Amino acid sequence: MELHPVDCIRAWEAIARIDAAAAWNLVMNQAIAAYSAWLPPKGVAELFSAGIPTVAGALHPPGTAVRTDGGWRITGQVPFGSGCHHAQWLAMPAKEEGADAPFGAFFRREAVTILDTWHTLGMRGTGSADFAVTDLFVPEHLTVPVAPLRNPPPGFEGPLFRMWPWTAIIGEAIVSVGVAATAVDAAVHLCKT
Repeated sequence: MELHPVDCIRAWEAIARIDAAAAWNLVMNQAIAAYSAWLPPKGVAELFSAGIPTVAGALHPPGTAVRTDGGWRITGQVPFGSGCHHAQWLAMPAKEEGADAPFGAFFRREAVTILDTWHTLGMRGTGSADFAVTDLFVPEHLTVPVAPLRNPPPGFEGPLFRMWPWTAIIGEAIVSVGVAATAVDAAVHLCKT
């Protein structure tokens, strides 16, 4: 929606003061959903067919990609898919054998296996489990390059999308700021009582 980055950061910090996991998942959703600006118009239309989608994903390691008619067959597993249990779409990197760079692939959550790998005390609510795909067909229009944004589809021409991934990196940091601010407030309150 191209909310000004400063306003977005303020919102993330305010949410992190209430619930760190909710803020983290909001940042991660924004980060992966913004990557859809690299999709061709047909991919954008599919991803946004039911409105603004919830998207989760992970950036490493890339799965194995084999070119097939109309797209790719992808097999792989990625860790830390924050919000993957409730997202409508997931994304992960994939790489063809012998290729120099990976590419990103978007697919519906129903197409993956979410693994029971997230057992932690801190950030438990993020649900940052691993997820895996096996020989999953991903059409070409749901894949994106790992490259500068050059010819964005309609609706993605603004400067916010060209800031990717910096908004996500700043978002990760601001969640920590919100949590720390709440801890300081709690310590001050405790000292006063």
